[in-house]
Amino acid sequence: MLCMLAAIASLVIVGTGTTGLRTGDLPFLAFLIAPYFVLGLQAWRERERPRLSNLLFVAVLVLSLGGTLLLGIDSYRFHTVPEHRLVQRMTIIVVPTLQSTVAIAIALLLQAYRMLAGHGPAGAGRSRRR
Repeated sequence: MLCMLAAIASLVIVGTGTTGLRTGDLPFLAFLIAPYFVLGLQAWRERERPRLSNLLFVAVLVLSLGGTLLLGIDSYRFHTVPEHRLVQRMTIIVVPTLQSTVAIAIALLLQAYRMLAGHGPAGAGRSRRR
């Protein structure tokens, strides 16, 4: 739920800074919400492990609040400071890139933990012979 709210907030913030969205913007919008999608899938996957779920919730909270805050500050400056409109807005590219990097790193760490702890996919670690 938190991932969905953060993704919607990010889309709204970025959408208000454009003159209009075209179909060519869809890959960028998908890139913008990708970290939230990856983290949401990880949270769903770890829902039965309270300790990992809590750690993942904190990571999602920090990433979503940090990203939304940075995008909000950039959008505010875009709307209120005329000079800011004359330069390339790198925040809307850098923030999702960093969020995606962290989300992928978290996913890889969780997968490594699952492999080391023996919580692999169904049937993993079991002998096929009876």
